Amino acid sequence: MDSLRVQGGIQMLLTAEQEAGRIVSTLKFLKLKTLELKKKHFLKDESKLARMKQAKDEAEKEMEEYRSRLEEEYQTQISGTEQEAAAKRLEEETDGRIQNLKESSSKVSKEIVTMLIKYVIPLLEHDPQYSSLFLLLCYHFTLNSRVSSVVISSSFYHIILTIWHE
Repeated sequence: MDSLRVQGGIQMLLTAEQEAGRIVSTLKFLKLKTLELKKKHFLKDESKLARMKQAKDEAEKEMEEYRSRLEEEYQTQISGTEQEAAAKRLEEETDGRIQNLKESSSKVSKEIVTMLIKYVIPLLEHDPQYSSLFLLLCYHFTLNSRVSSVVISSSFYHIILTIWHE
């Protein structure tokens, strides 16, 4: 789709250049005819020559404005395409970084569950008042992590058995 836009812009510039060429050719023709008429003394009035020159100048000015407007539109289209490409590249980089963070957090979360089982459960056996708080912490950790449900389930089972035996 972007290439179609660029091709459309190029086509517009080519059309504008052809139109400008036609205008220049017409002006050259008019200039030659004016010189011929002047030589034949058909055009003795200087005011008519001044009007012809003014018309020529206005036509050249319009041609230049038209060309610059088309060039500006073309540049706008090109810059829009570049911005879209940059946004897409940034989105891909962000998705890659997010995926890396998810992978690294899932690796660490298994170690955290193991550490909780290893160090916290023995503490709960000695001080049961923190057991409900620990259960809530484990539940929250389960909801916010990507640890396999088997590891979490076995951890909860072990925690619940420990608390019930108190």
